[in-house]
Amino acid sequence: MDLIGAPLPAGIAVATNAWGSRRERYVVDDELWGRSTLAALHMNDTLVAASQHAAEILGAATPAGARFGVAAEFLHLVSASLGQVMEQWQQSQTDGNAGHQS
Repeated sequence: MDLIGAPLPAGIAVATNAWGSRRERYVVDDELWGRSTLAALHMNDTLVAASQHAAEILGAATPAGARFGVAAEFLHLVSASLGQVMEQWQQSQTDGNAGHQS
């Protein structure tokens, strides 16, 4: 459960028992944000491909084809931006951890 008592989705947090206690502690995986963002990127890329394919099938001259084309462009831009953010995040983590190593 989270702080308000709602159950956490499976795989988000792991319950661990504190030694000598019946109390459970929930630990959130350090890599959760990166993995979920990469999954979102993969899904966006899939949606880009599907939107481009739909635009080709329907034809750019049709209203529906044009809408799919615009959607593909938008999703491609979102994916590119999110990819850049992930690279910046990974670099900041590498830079930040370099000073903590002995």
